[in-house]
Amino acid sequence: MKKQMVLLEGIPGSGKSTLARFMAIQMERNGRRPILFHETTADHPIIFLDAVPDTEAWMDTYRSRWSEFLNSDSDPGVLYVMESSLFQFPILSMLNRDVDRQAIRTFVREILELLERHDAQLVFLYSDDSASAIREMIQSRGGDAFLKQKYKQNEDENYYRNRGQTGAKLHLIFLEEYAALARELAERASLPTMAVERSARDWPSYQRRLLERFGLNLIPDPPVEEAKLQRYAGKYRNEEMNLDIAVECREGKLFIFGNRLLKCRSENVFYLDDMSVEVVFREVNGRFERIVIGEKDLYANRREEGTPFKRIAYRKEAVMFEHRPLEETDLETISSFPQTAEELFYIGPRFEFPLTPEQIRGMLEGRTNPTVVVDSLQGNRPVAYANLYDHNPEDSSCWLGNVIVSDEYRGRGAAEHLIGAMEDAARNGHGLRRLKLYCHNPNTRALIFYCKIGFRPCGAKTIVNREGQKIVAVEMVKEL
Repeated sequence: MKKQMVLLEGIPGSGKSTLARFMAIQMERNGRRPILFHETTADHPIIFLDAVPDTEAWMDTYRSRWSEFLNSDSDPGVLYVMESSLFQFPILSMLNRDVDRQAIRTFVREILELLERHDAQLVFLYSDDSASAIREMIQSRGGDAFLKQKYKQNEDENYYRNRGQTGAKLHLIFLEEYAALARELAERASLPTMAVERSARDWPSYQRRLLERFGLNLIPDPPVEEAKLQRYAGKYRNEEMNLDIAVECREGKLFIFGNRLLKCRSENVFYLDDMSVEVVFREVNGRFERIVIGEKDLYANRREEGTPFKRIAYRKEAVMFEHRPLEETDLETISSFPQTAEELFYIGPRFEFPLTPEQIRGMLEGRTNPTVVVDSLQGNRPVAYANLYDHNPEDSSCWLGNVIVSDEYRGRGAAEHLIGAMEDAARNGHGLRRLKLYCHNPNTRALIFYCKIGFRPCGAKTIVNREGQKIVAVEMVKEL
Protein backbone atom coordinates (compact mmCIF):
# COMPACT_ATOMS: atom_id res chain seq x y z
CA MET A 1 0.00 0.00 0.00
CA LYS A 2 1.48 3.34 -1.05
CA LYS A 3 1.83 5.96 1.63
CA GLN A 4 0.99 9.61 1.02
CA MET A 5 3.62 11.95 2.44
CA VAL A 6 4.71 15.57 2.44
CA LEU A 7 8.31 16.04 3.61
CA LEU A 8 9.51 19.53 4.63
CA GLU A 9 13.23 20.25 4.75
CA GLY A 10 15.66 23.18 5.08
CA ILE A 11 18.26 24.59 7.43
CA PRO A 12 17.48 24.75 11.17
CA GLY A 13 15.26 27.73 11.87
CA SER A 14 14.00 28.04 8.29
CA GLY A 15 10.32 27.66 9.20
CA LYS A 16 9.85 23.94 8.55
CA SER A 17 7.99 23.22 11.78
CA THR A 18 5.56 26.12 11.44
CA LEU A 19 4.74 25.33 7.81
CA ALA A 20 4.34 21.64 8.64
CA ARG A 21 1.74 22.52 11.27
CA PHE A 22 0.01 24.93 8.87
CA MET A 23 -0.24 22.20 6.22
CA ALA A 24 -1.58 19.60 8.65
CA ILE A 25 -4.21 21.99 10.03
CA GLN A 26 -5.36 23.07 6.57
CA MET A 27 -5.54 19.48 5.34
CA GLU A 28 -7.62 18.57 8.36
CA ARG A 29 -10.01 21.48 7.75
CA ASN A 30 -10.29 20.53 4.08
CA GLY A 31 -11.56 17.08 5.00
CA ARG A 32 -8.31 15.15 4.66
CA ARG A 33 -6.69 13.03 7.34
CA PRO A 34 -3.15 14.22 8.07
CA ILE A 35 -0.79 12.81 10.68
CA LEU A 36 1.88 15.34 11.67
CA PHE A 37 5.37 14.39 12.81
CA HIS A 38 7.36 17.36 14.05
CA GLU A 39 11.07 16.88 14.62
CA THR A 40 10.40 16.71 18.39
CA THR A 41 7.39 14.38 18.20
CA ALA A 42 7.75 11.58 20.75
CA ASP A 43 7.81 8.01 19.36
CA HIS A 44 8.82 9.35 15.96
CA PRO A 45 8.85 6.60 13.31
CA ILE A 46 12.07 7.91 11.68
CA ILE A 47 14.03 10.20 14.01
CA PHE A 48 15.68 8.47 16.97
CA LEU A 49 17.81 9.67 19.88
CA ASP A 50 19.46 6.38 20.82
CA ALA A 51 23.25 6.54 20.71
CA VAL A 52 24.63 4.29 17.95
CA PRO A 53 28.42 4.89 17.89
CA ASP A 54 29.16 2.75 14.84
CA THR A 55 28.36 4.66 11.65
CA GLU A 56 27.33 1.65 9.59
CA ALA A 57 25.05 0.49 12.40
CA TRP A 58 23.56 4.01 12.63
CA MET A 59 22.88 4.03 8.89
CA ASP A 60 21.32 0.57 9.08
CA THR A 61 19.06 1.75 11.93
CA TYR A 62 17.92 4.84 10.02
CA ARG A 63 17.37 2.86 6.80
CA SER A 64 15.43 0.13 8.60
CA ARG A 65 13.18 2.69 10.32
CA TRP A 66 12.20 4.08 6.93
CA SER A 67 11.63 0.58 5.54
CA GLU A 68 9.54 -0.44 8.53
CA PHE A 69 7.46 2.72 8.34
CA LEU A 70 6.90 2.54 4.58
CA ASN A 71 5.97 -1.14 4.71
CA SER A 72 3.67 -0.86 7.72
CA ASP A 73 -0.09 -1.12 7.37
CA SER A 74 -1.91 2.20 7.30
CA ASP A 75 -5.21 3.65 6.24
CA PRO A 76 -4.95 4.65 2.56
CA GLY A 77 -6.69 7.93 3.35
CA VAL A 78 -3.99 9.13 5.75
CA LEU A 79 -1.45 11.73 4.61
CA TYR A 80 1.77 11.99 6.65
CA VAL A 81 3.39 15.39 7.14
CA MET A 82 7.02 15.19 8.33
CA GLU A 83 9.74 17.78 8.82
CA SER A 84 13.50 17.28 9.22
CA SER A 85 13.28 13.51 8.71
CA LEU A 86 14.70 13.15 5.19
CA PHE A 87 17.59 15.66 5.04
CA GLN A 88 18.26 17.45 8.32
CA PHE A 89 18.36 14.49 10.68
CA PRO A 90 20.52 12.10 8.61
CA ILE A 91 22.81 14.68 7.00
CA LEU A 92 23.63 16.49 10.26
CA SER A 93 24.17 13.17 11.99
CA MET A 94 26.55 11.90 9.31
CA LEU A 95 28.36 15.23 8.95
CA ASN A 96 29.08 15.14 12.67
CA ARG A 97 30.65 11.74 12.08
CA ASP A 98 32.56 13.26 9.12
CA VAL A 99 31.24 10.60 6.75
CA ASP A 100 32.53 10.87 3.19
CA ARG A 101 30.31 13.40 1.41
CA GLN A 102 29.67 11.19 -1.59
CA ALA A 103 28.64 8.43 0.81
CA ILE A 104 26.14 10.85 2.39
CA ARG A 105 24.73 11.75 -1.03
CA THR A 106 24.45 8.09 -1.99
CA PHE A 107 22.78 7.18 1.30
CA VAL A 108 20.15 9.94 1.13
CA ARG A 109 19.44 9.07 -2.51
CA GLU A 110 18.89 5.49 -1.41
CA ILE A 111 16.17 6.73 0.94
CA LEU A 112 14.74 8.87 -1.86
CA GLU A 113 14.52 5.73 -4.02
CA LEU A 114 12.47 4.05 -1.28
CA LEU A 115 10.15 7.04 -1.24
CA GLU A 116 9.74 7.01 -5.02
CA ARG A 117 7.58 3.90 -4.64
CA HIS A 118 5.10 5.96 -2.63
CA ASP A 119 3.11 9.14 -3.12
CA ALA A 120 5.71 11.43 -1.52
CA GLN A 121 6.40 15.11 -2.19
CA LEU A 122 9.20 17.35 -0.95
CA VAL A 123 8.87 20.97 0.19
CA PHE A 124 12.33 22.51 0.46
CA LEU A 125 12.95 25.85 2.20
CA TYR A 126 16.22 27.55 1.29
CA SER A 127 17.93 30.93 1.07
CA ASP A 128 20.11 32.02 -1.84
CA ASP A 129 22.41 33.54 0.76
CA SER A 130 22.56 30.56 3.09
CA ALA A 131 25.41 32.04 5.14
CA SER A 132 23.27 35.07 6.05
CA ALA A 133 20.29 32.85 6.86
CA ILE A 134 22.43 30.74 9.17
CA ARG A 135 23.81 33.83 10.92
CA GLU A 136 20.26 35.13 11.32
CA MET A 137 19.19 31.85 12.90
CA ILE A 138 22.17 31.87 15.28
CA GLN A 139 21.49 35.47 16.29
CA SER A 140 17.88 34.63 17.07
CA ARG A 141 19.02 31.82 19.37
CA GLY A 142 21.62 33.70 21.39
CA GLY A 143 24.28 34.99 18.98
CA ASP A 144 27.94 34.29 19.66
CA ALA A 145 27.16 32.62 22.97
CA PHE A 146 24.86 30.12 21.23
CA LEU A 147 27.45 29.50 18.51
CA LYS A 148 30.22 28.90 21.05
CA GLN A 149 28.10 26.55 23.10
CA LYS A 150 26.99 24.54 20.05
CA TYR A 151 30.65 24.20 19.15
CA LYS A 152 31.51 23.16 22.71
CA GLN A 153 28.68 20.64 22.67
CA ASN A 154 29.93 19.02 19.45
CA GLU A 155 33.69 19.61 19.49
CA ASP A 156 34.45 15.95 20.22
CA GLU A 157 32.60 14.79 17.11
CA ASN A 158 34.77 13.62 14.22
CA TYR A 159 33.91 16.67 12.08
CA TYR A 160 35.48 19.02 14.62
CA ARG A 161 38.35 16.78 15.74
CA ASN A 162 39.42 16.17 12.16
CA ARG A 163 39.67 19.94 11.62
CA GLY A 164 41.76 20.63 14.67
CA GLN A 165 38.89 21.82 16.89
CA THR A 166 39.71 25.37 15.83
CA GLY A 167 36.83 27.18 17.50
CA ALA A 168 33.19 28.21 17.26
CA LYS A 169 33.37 29.46 13.66
CA LEU A 170 33.86 25.84 12.65
CA HIS A 171 30.21 25.27 13.56
CA LEU A 172 29.25 27.95 11.03
CA ILE A 173 31.22 26.09 8.37
CA PHE A 174 29.49 22.87 9.46
CA LEU A 175 26.01 24.40 9.01
CA GLU A 176 26.94 25.99 5.69
CA GLU A 177 28.15 22.63 4.43
CA TYR A 178 24.85 21.08 5.51
CA ALA A 179 22.91 23.83 3.69
CA ALA A 180 24.86 23.21 0.49
CA LEU A 181 24.44 19.44 0.65
CA ALA A 182 20.74 19.67 1.38
CA ARG A 183 20.14 22.11 -1.47
CA GLU A 184 22.08 19.95 -3.93
CA LEU A 185 20.09 16.88 -2.95
CA ALA A 186 16.80 18.79 -3.16
CA GLU A 187 17.61 20.13 -6.63
CA ARG A 188 18.40 16.63 -7.85
CA ALA A 189 15.67 14.82 -5.92
CA SER A 190 13.56 12.41 -7.91
CA LEU A 191 10.47 13.29 -5.85
CA PRO A 192 8.04 16.02 -6.92
CA THR A 193 9.55 19.07 -5.23
CA MET A 194 8.34 22.55 -4.32
CA ALA A 195 11.31 24.86 -3.62
CA VAL A 196 10.68 27.98 -1.52
CA GLU A 197 13.28 30.76 -1.40
CA ARG A 198 12.37 32.11 2.03
CA SER A 199 14.72 35.08 2.50
CA ALA A 200 11.84 37.58 2.19
CA ARG A 201 10.02 35.78 5.05
CA ASP A 202 6.74 36.33 3.17
CA TRP A 203 4.92 33.53 4.96
CA PRO A 204 1.39 34.33 3.66
CA SER A 205 2.77 33.99 0.11
CA TYR A 206 4.48 30.68 0.91
CA GLN A 207 1.29 29.41 2.52
CA ARG A 208 -0.75 30.32 -0.57
CA ARG A 209 1.67 28.39 -2.76
CA LEU A 210 1.33 25.33 -0.55
CA LEU A 211 -2.45 25.53 -0.60
CA GLU A 212 -2.50 25.81 -4.39
CA ARG A 213 -0.08 22.92 -4.84
CA PHE A 214 -2.11 20.56 -2.69
CA GLY A 215 -5.53 21.76 -3.82
CA LEU A 216 -6.57 23.20 -0.47
CA ASN A 217 -8.74 26.16 0.45
CA LEU A 218 -7.51 28.44 3.23
CA ILE A 219 -9.73 27.93 6.26
CA PRO A 220 -8.60 30.30 9.04
CA ASP A 221 -8.54 29.46 12.73
CA PRO A 222 -12.08 29.83 14.10
CA PRO A 223 -12.65 33.08 16.01
CA VAL A 224 -13.20 32.87 19.76
CA GLU A 225 -14.68 35.78 21.68
CA GLU A 226 -12.31 37.42 24.15
CA ALA A 227 -14.83 36.81 26.92
CA LYS A 228 -14.48 33.07 26.28
CA LEU A 229 -10.68 33.30 26.20
CA GLN A 230 -10.77 35.08 29.55
CA ARG A 231 -12.59 32.05 30.98
CA TYR A 232 -9.63 29.87 29.99
CA ALA A 233 -7.04 32.16 31.60
CA GLY A 234 -5.58 31.19 34.94
CA LYS A 235 -3.04 28.94 36.60
CA TYR A 236 -3.18 25.14 36.30
CA ARG A 237 -1.22 22.52 38.22
CA ASN A 238 -0.09 18.92 37.76
CA GLU A 239 0.63 17.56 41.24
CA GLU A 240 2.56 14.52 40.00
CA MET A 241 5.03 16.73 38.13
CA ASN A 242 4.93 19.50 40.78
CA LEU A 243 4.43 21.87 37.85
CA ASP A 244 2.24 24.95 37.38
CA ILE A 245 1.29 26.39 33.98
CA ALA A 246 -0.09 29.88 33.48
CA VAL A 247 -2.52 30.60 30.65
CA GLU A 248 -2.93 34.31 29.94
CA CYS A 249 -5.30 36.30 27.76
CA ARG A 250 -3.75 39.43 26.30
CA GLU A 251 -5.21 41.66 23.59
CA GLY A 252 -7.72 39.05 22.54
CA LYS A 253 -5.15 36.24 22.24
CA LEU A 254 -4.28 33.29 24.45
CA PHE A 255 -0.72 32.58 25.59
CA ILE A 256 0.98 29.71 27.42
CA PHE A 257 4.56 29.16 28.66
CA GLY A 258 5.00 32.94 28.79
CA ASN A 259 4.83 34.27 25.24
CA ARG A 260 3.89 31.16 23.27
CA LEU A 261 0.76 31.98 21.25
CA LEU A 262 -1.99 29.38 21.39
CA LYS A 263 -3.85 29.11 18.08
CA CYS A 264 -7.42 27.90 17.94
CA ARG A 265 -8.18 24.51 16.41
CA SER A 266 -11.76 24.45 17.68
CA GLU A 267 -13.62 26.36 20.38
CA ASN A 268 -11.88 24.72 23.35
CA VAL A 269 -8.87 23.11 21.61
CA PHE A 270 -5.71 25.12 20.88
CA TYR A 271 -2.27 24.31 19.47
CA LEU A 272 1.30 25.58 19.18
CA ASP A 273 2.37 25.84 15.56
CA ASP A 274 6.05 24.87 15.84
CA MET A 275 5.93 21.82 18.10
CA SER A 276 3.60 18.91 18.82
CA VAL A 277 1.54 20.50 21.58
CA GLU A 278 -2.24 20.67 21.79
CA VAL A 279 -4.08 22.22 24.75
CA VAL A 280 -7.64 21.10 25.51
CA PHE A 281 -9.73 23.08 28.02
CA ARG A 282 -12.16 20.84 29.93
CA GLU A 283 -15.40 22.21 31.34
CA VAL A 284 -16.63 21.02 34.75
CA ASN A 285 -20.00 22.20 36.05
CA GLY A 286 -20.04 25.19 33.73
CA ARG A 287 -16.47 26.33 34.45
CA PHE A 288 -13.21 25.48 32.70
CA GLU A 289 -11.38 23.73 35.52
CA ARG A 290 -8.86 21.52 33.69
CA ILE A 291 -6.52 21.47 30.74
CA VAL A 292 -4.94 18.48 29.04
CA ILE A 293 -1.65 18.86 27.18
CA GLY A 294 -2.11 16.54 24.22
CA GLU A 295 -0.16 15.33 21.19
CA LYS A 296 3.11 13.55 21.95
CA ASP A 297 6.21 15.69 22.16
CA LEU A 298 9.64 14.97 23.65
CA TYR A 299 9.47 18.07 25.83
CA ALA A 300 5.78 18.66 26.61
CA ASN A 301 3.89 15.35 26.81
CA ARG A 302 4.76 11.72 26.12
CA ARG A 303 1.53 10.12 27.34
CA GLU A 304 -1.06 8.70 24.98
CA GLU A 305 -3.83 10.09 27.18
CA GLY A 306 -2.16 13.48 27.55
CA THR A 307 -0.92 15.29 30.66
CA PRO A 308 -3.70 16.78 32.83
CA PHE A 309 -3.53 20.00 34.83
CA LYS A 310 -6.14 21.22 37.33
CA ARG A 311 -6.96 24.88 37.74
CA ILE A 312 -5.66 26.36 40.99
CA ALA A 313 -6.19 30.08 40.40
CA TYR A 314 -8.28 32.42 38.31
CA ARG A 315 -6.16 35.49 38.99
CA LYS A 316 -3.01 36.34 40.86
CA GLU A 317 -3.34 37.62 44.41
CA ALA A 318 -2.03 41.13 45.11
CA VAL A 319 1.70 41.30 45.75
CA MET A 320 4.28 44.06 45.53
CA PHE A 321 7.88 43.04 45.05
CA GLU A 322 11.05 44.97 45.77
CA HIS A 323 14.65 43.79 45.93
CA ARG A 324 17.70 44.64 48.00
CA PRO A 325 21.08 43.17 49.03
CA LEU A 326 21.09 40.08 51.23
CA GLU A 327 21.08 40.77 54.96
CA GLU A 328 22.15 38.48 57.80
CA THR A 329 18.59 38.40 59.13
CA ASP A 330 17.36 36.92 55.81
CA LEU A 331 19.36 33.72 56.06
CA GLU A 332 17.05 31.76 58.35
CA THR A 333 14.00 32.49 56.18
CA ILE A 334 15.80 31.65 52.95
CA SER A 335 17.06 28.39 54.47
CA SER A 336 13.44 27.27 54.87
CA PHE A 337 12.59 27.59 51.16
CA PRO A 338 13.94 24.23 49.82
CA GLN A 339 11.53 21.48 50.87
CA THR A 340 13.45 18.41 49.64
CA ALA A 341 17.04 17.29 49.06
CA GLU A 342 16.32 17.02 45.33
CA GLU A 343 15.09 20.61 45.17
CA LEU A 344 18.15 21.81 47.08
CA PHE A 345 20.45 19.96 44.66
CA TYR A 346 18.96 21.95 41.79
CA ILE A 347 19.58 25.18 43.71
CA GLY A 348 23.20 24.28 44.36
CA PRO A 349 24.81 20.83 44.02
CA ARG A 350 27.22 21.59 46.87
CA PHE A 351 24.48 22.31 49.39
CA GLU A 352 23.54 19.64 51.97
CA PHE A 353 19.90 19.16 52.96
CA PRO A 354 18.50 20.75 55.04
CA LEU A 355 19.85 24.14 53.99
CA THR A 356 21.32 26.25 56.79
CA PRO A 357 22.38 29.92 57.12
CA GLU A 358 25.98 28.76 57.41
CA GLN A 359 25.84 27.07 54.01
CA ILE A 360 24.40 30.18 52.33
CA ARG A 361 27.04 32.33 53.98
CA GLY A 362 29.82 29.95 52.97
CA MET A 363 28.67 29.90 49.34
CA LEU A 364 29.12 33.68 49.04
CA GLU A 365 32.90 33.48 48.64
CA GLY A 366 33.78 34.50 45.09
CA ARG A 367 30.21 35.57 44.35
CA THR A 368 28.67 39.00 43.90
CA ASN A 369 25.31 40.71 44.14
CA PRO A 370 23.59 38.41 46.66
CA THR A 371 20.05 39.70 46.16
CA VAL A 372 16.79 39.19 48.05
CA VAL A 373 13.27 39.85 46.72
CA VAL A 374 10.78 40.91 49.39
CA ASP A 375 6.99 41.26 49.42
CA SER A 376 6.45 44.81 50.63
CA LEU A 377 2.76 44.10 51.28
CA GLN A 378 3.77 41.43 53.80
CA GLY A 379 6.20 43.39 55.96
CA ASN A 380 9.13 43.10 53.51
CA ARG A 381 9.10 39.34 53.88
CA PRO A 382 11.96 37.62 51.94
CA VAL A 383 10.50 35.51 49.16
CA ALA A 384 13.40 34.82 46.72
CA TYR A 385 17.20 34.90 46.53
CA ALA A 386 20.05 34.57 43.98
CA ASN A 387 23.62 35.70 43.29
CA LEU A 388 26.13 36.09 40.44
CA TYR A 389 29.51 34.42 39.89
CA ASP A 390 32.30 33.72 37.38
CA HIS A 391 32.35 37.10 35.66
CA ASN A 392 34.08 36.79 32.27
CA PRO A 393 34.93 40.14 30.62
CA GLU A 394 36.26 38.40 27.48
CA ASP A 395 32.91 36.70 26.87
CA SER A 396 31.03 39.63 28.46
CA SER A 397 29.13 37.14 30.61
CA CYS A 398 28.54 35.94 34.13
CA TRP A 399 26.59 33.11 35.74
CA LEU A 400 23.38 33.17 37.76
CA GLY A 401 23.53 30.98 40.84
CA ASN A 402 21.60 29.66 43.87
CA VAL A 403 18.19 30.76 42.63
CA ILE A 404 15.69 30.08 45.44
CA VAL A 405 12.01 31.07 45.50
CA SER A 406 9.60 30.44 48.35
CA ASP A 407 7.08 27.77 47.40
CA GLU A 408 4.27 30.10 48.43
CA TYR A 409 5.38 32.71 45.88
CA ARG A 410 6.03 30.49 42.86
CA GLY A 411 3.86 31.42 39.93
CA ARG A 412 3.14 34.86 41.42
CA GLY A 413 5.88 36.88 39.77
CA ALA A 414 8.63 36.63 42.41
CA ALA A 415 10.95 34.62 40.17
CA GLU A 416 10.45 37.03 37.27
CA HIS A 417 11.26 39.99 39.52
CA LEU A 418 14.34 38.23 40.88
CA ILE A 419 15.75 37.34 37.46
CA GLY A 420 15.03 40.87 36.24
CA ALA A 421 17.02 42.26 39.15
CA MET A 422 19.95 39.91 38.45
CA GLU A 423 19.91 40.80 34.74
CA ASP A 424 20.03 44.47 35.67
CA ALA A 425 22.98 43.84 38.01
CA ALA A 426 24.90 41.98 35.29
CA ARG A 427 24.10 44.51 32.56
CA ASN A 428 24.26 47.84 34.39
CA GLY A 429 26.31 46.93 37.43
CA HIS A 430 29.05 44.98 35.64
CA GLY A 431 28.65 46.06 32.01
CA LEU A 432 28.06 42.49 30.79
CA ARG A 433 25.97 41.41 27.80
CA ARG A 434 25.10 37.79 28.64
CA LEU A 435 23.71 35.97 31.64
CA LYS A 436 24.22 32.21 31.87
CA LEU A 437 22.89 29.47 34.11
CA TYR A 438 22.66 25.72 34.50
CA CYS A 439 19.27 24.02 34.83
CA HIS A 440 18.99 20.26 35.44
CA ASN A 441 16.88 18.28 32.98
CA PRO A 442 14.59 16.62 35.62
CA ASN A 443 13.63 20.13 36.76
CA THR A 444 11.00 20.56 34.05
CA ARG A 445 9.28 23.46 35.75
CA ALA A 446 12.46 25.53 35.84
CA LEU A 447 13.38 24.69 32.22
CA ILE A 448 9.98 25.92 31.04
CA PHE A 449 10.27 29.06 33.18
CA TYR A 450 13.71 30.03 31.87
CA CYS A 451 12.64 29.48 28.26
CA LYS A 452 9.58 31.60 28.95
CA ILE A 453 11.66 34.59 30.06
CA GLY A 454 14.11 34.48 27.17
CA PHE A 455 16.87 32.03 28.08
CA ARG A 456 17.91 29.57 25.36
CA PRO A 457 19.64 26.19 25.75
CA CYS A 458 23.18 26.42 24.42
CA GLY A 459 25.02 23.40 25.81
CA ALA A 460 24.88 20.52 28.26
CA LYS A 461 26.99 18.38 30.55
CA THR A 462 26.36 15.16 32.42
CA ILE A 463 26.59 15.22 36.22
CA VAL A 464 25.77 12.78 39.03
CA ASN A 465 23.07 13.64 41.55
CA ARG A 466 22.93 12.70 45.24
CA GLU A 467 21.42 9.30 44.40
CA GLY A 468 24.33 8.45 42.10
CA GLN A 469 22.17 8.87 38.98
CA LYS A 470 23.43 10.58 35.86
CA ILE A 471 21.41 13.66 34.90
CA VAL A 472 21.97 16.45 32.39
CA ALA A 473 22.80 20.02 33.39
CA VAL A 474 21.42 22.15 30.55
CA GLU A 475 23.43 25.31 29.93
CA MET A 476 21.26 28.31 29.07
CA VAL A 477 22.06 31.89 28.05
CA LYS A 478 20.20 35.16 27.67
CA GLU A 479 21.40 38.20 25.76
CA LEU A 480 21.07 41.29 27.96
